[in-house]
Amino acid sequence: MSYEKPFAGLWVLDLSQGFAGPYCAELLAQHGADVTKVEPPEGDWARGLGKVYGDQSSISMAANRGKKSIVLDLKNKDGLAVAKDLASRCDVFIEGFRPGVCAGFGLAYDDVSEV
Repeated sequence: MSYEKPFAGLWVLDLSQGFAGPYCAELLAQHGADVTKVEPPEGDWARGLGKVYGDQSSISMAANRGKKSIVLDLKNKDGLAVAKDLASRCDVFIEGFRPGVCAGFGLAYDDVSEV
Protein backbone atom coordinates (compact mmCIF):
# COMPACT_ATOMS: atom_id res chain seq x y z
CA MET A 1 0.00 0.00 0.00
CA SER A 2 1.37 3.42 -0.90
CA TYR A 3 0.73 6.58 1.02
CA GLU A 4 -0.90 9.33 -1.01
CA LYS A 5 0.58 12.82 -0.69
CA PRO A 6 -2.10 15.01 -2.26
CA PHE A 7 -0.31 18.27 -1.42
CA ALA A 8 3.08 17.32 -2.89
CA GLY A 9 4.45 20.30 -4.82
CA LEU A 10 2.52 22.83 -2.71
CA TRP A 11 4.64 25.41 -0.87
CA VAL A 12 3.21 26.73 2.41
CA LEU A 13 4.56 29.73 4.30
CA ASP A 14 3.55 29.57 7.97
CA LEU A 15 3.83 32.76 10.03
CA SER A 16 1.45 31.53 12.72
CA GLN A 17 2.31 30.83 16.35
CA GLY A 18 0.65 28.85 19.11
CA PHE A 19 -1.11 25.66 18.12
CA ALA A 20 -4.01 26.15 15.66
CA GLY A 21 -2.11 27.70 12.73
CA PRO A 22 1.02 25.58 13.16
CA TYR A 23 -1.12 22.43 13.41
CA CYS A 24 -2.93 23.36 10.20
CA ALA A 25 0.42 23.75 8.45
CA GLU A 26 1.68 20.49 10.00
CA LEU A 27 -1.28 18.61 8.52
CA LEU A 28 -0.42 20.02 5.10
CA ALA A 29 3.22 18.95 5.61
CA GLN A 30 2.18 15.42 6.58
CA HIS A 31 0.23 15.23 3.33
CA GLY A 32 3.17 16.25 1.16
CA ALA A 33 3.33 20.05 1.23
CA ASP A 34 6.69 21.79 1.62
CA VAL A 35 6.15 23.99 4.69
CA THR A 36 8.43 26.80 5.83
CA LYS A 37 7.73 28.16 9.31
CA VAL A 38 8.79 31.73 10.06
CA GLU A 39 9.55 32.44 13.71
CA PRO A 40 10.51 35.70 15.43
CA PRO A 41 14.00 35.91 17.00
CA GLU A 42 12.56 35.02 20.42
CA GLY A 43 10.83 31.93 19.00
CA ASP A 44 7.20 30.84 18.86
CA TRP A 45 5.55 31.43 22.24
CA ALA A 46 4.17 27.86 22.13
CA ARG A 47 7.70 26.47 22.67
CA GLY A 48 6.99 26.86 26.39
CA LEU A 49 3.56 25.18 26.52
CA GLY A 50 3.28 21.78 28.18
CA LYS A 51 6.25 19.54 28.97
CA VAL A 52 9.46 21.21 27.77
CA TYR A 53 12.40 19.27 26.31
CA GLY A 54 15.41 21.48 25.66
CA ASP A 55 14.06 24.59 23.95
CA GLN A 56 10.77 23.07 22.72
CA SER A 57 7.63 21.68 24.26
CA SER A 58 5.92 18.48 23.20
CA ILE A 59 3.02 20.61 21.92
CA SER A 60 5.38 22.71 19.79
CA MET A 61 7.15 19.64 18.44
CA ALA A 62 3.84 18.01 17.48
CA ALA A 63 2.55 21.14 15.73
CA ASN A 64 5.77 21.85 13.84
CA ARG A 65 7.07 18.47 12.69
CA GLY A 66 7.87 18.08 9.02
CA LYS A 67 8.60 21.79 8.49
CA LYS A 68 11.62 23.85 7.56
CA SER A 69 12.20 26.84 9.81
CA ILE A 70 13.60 30.32 9.37
CA VAL A 71 14.01 33.14 11.89
CA LEU A 72 12.90 36.56 10.65
CA ASP A 73 12.35 39.77 12.58
CA LEU A 74 9.31 41.34 10.89
CA LYS A 75 10.00 44.58 12.79
CA ASN A 76 13.31 44.88 10.94
CA LYS A 77 13.19 46.13 7.33
CA ASP A 78 15.52 43.39 6.07
CA GLY A 79 13.55 40.62 7.79
CA LEU A 80 10.30 42.06 6.51
CA ALA A 81 11.68 42.25 2.96
CA VAL A 82 12.55 38.54 3.09
CA ALA A 83 9.08 37.71 4.46
CA LYS A 84 7.41 39.71 1.67
CA ASP A 85 9.52 37.93 -0.94
CA LEU A 86 8.63 34.51 0.48
CA ALA A 87 4.94 35.43 0.77
CA SER A 88 4.82 36.61 -2.84
CA ARG A 89 6.10 33.22 -4.06
CA CYS A 90 4.30 30.72 -1.81
CA ASP A 91 1.13 28.82 -2.74
CA VAL A 92 -0.45 29.00 0.74
CA PHE A 93 0.11 31.72 3.35
CA ILE A 94 -0.90 30.99 6.96
CA GLU A 95 -0.84 33.68 9.66
CA GLY A 96 -2.54 34.12 12.98
CA PHE A 97 -1.98 37.76 13.87
CA ARG A 98 -4.65 40.06 15.27
CA PRO A 99 -6.76 41.77 12.58
CA GLY A 100 -4.77 44.48 10.82
CA VAL A 101 -1.29 43.34 11.88
CA CYS A 102 -0.45 41.71 8.54
CA ALA A 103 -1.75 44.79 6.73
CA GLY A 104 0.57 46.92 8.85
CA PHE A 105 3.50 44.77 7.72
CA GLY A 106 2.37 44.92 4.07
CA LEU A 107 1.54 41.21 4.20
CA ALA A 108 -2.25 41.38 3.90
CA TYR A 109 -4.06 39.20 1.36
CA ASP A 110 -4.30 42.03 -1.16
CA ASP A 111 -0.57 42.75 -0.82
CA VAL A 112 0.68 39.20 -1.35
CA SER A 113 -1.94 38.03 -3.86
CA GLU A 114 -1.10 40.75 -6.41
CA VAL A 115 2.12 39.01 -7.45
